Amino acid sequence: MSNWKRIAAQAAGYLALFAAVFCLTLYFTFDANVLKPALEQAAQKAKYRIEVGDISLYRLTGLDLKDVSISLAEPDPDKNPEPMKIDRLQFSVSLFSIPGAISAMRARKVPPTSVSYDVRIGSGKITGNYDMGGKTMKLKTSVQDLALDKITIPSFYYKNMKLTGKANAEISLELTDQARPETWNGKISVDIDKPRLSDFEWVGLAVPGVTMDKGTLIADIQNGTLKLNPLKLQGEDIPLSLTGAITLKNPLGQSILDVSGPLKLSDAYRQKNPLLSANVPSTDNFSYKGILSGLIPGI
Repeated sequence: MSNWKRIAAQAAGYLALFAAVFCLTLYFTFDANVLKPALEQAAQKAKYRIEVGDISLYRLTGLDLKDVSISLAEPDPDKNPEPMKIDRLQFSVSLFSIPGAISAMRARKVPPTSVSYDVRIGSGKITGNYDMGGKTMKLKTSVQDLALDKITIPSFYYKNMKLTGKANAEISLELTDQARPETWNGKISVDIDKPRLSDFEWVGLAVPGVTMDKGTLIADIQNGTLKLNPLKLQGEDIPLSLTGAITLKNPLGQSILDVSGPLKLSDAYRQKNPLLSANVPSTDNFSYKGILSGLIPGI
């Protein structure tokens, strides 16, 4: 090797070493809390308020957020009495998705995203992966020992609603084309131990709460059709076991339900909720054919 080639190789080696040392130094000394204003501004655009206790770098391409509080920018005490609290949120972007993201941004297209996440809420946790590229979206998530009273979701239809219980779930979704439900596939398995729904108001009507021993949802999604196998509630107030199919639509509120199964109201709950009692057939069987928003407003 000639002298100039040897000198050039040595210079390139020193330059690479300098770049590596510089990046590592920047990584270990960078204060990620400077990102707080950007997160708050992004939340405000979505009409939410986010407060973060501390932010630090996580792995090479992620962030670690602690003591996160999420609420509406203009909260309604009746609809969202308390902000949602997240003890810790860790997420990182896959290194393999970065080159594609750079190319997409240069072409002014939506960049592909591949993110892994780990969320801690009380003693529960939510972990998984989210991938999006072009029209395709994939989601795989696991929920373990999540206390439902830690989750607050605002609604324009319900007031003072609180759900308690402990949830475990496995969810896998693959949407080949997000705009075409007939390309959607996946599996959903949810178990809730001792779920309880508090008294609440629905479009101005007072609705008594429901106490149950266990809730179960097992569903398969094939080519845009969700098959219930089953949706089951065990308890004295409103035991039910529904099977059937839901033809998924976009938006979801227009999805078409065709479900049926045994549903029996206890005498005590019939007395507390005469409106529901009047609409449940005396045969103790339930069936519904129609759109999802017709059964559950606000979906």
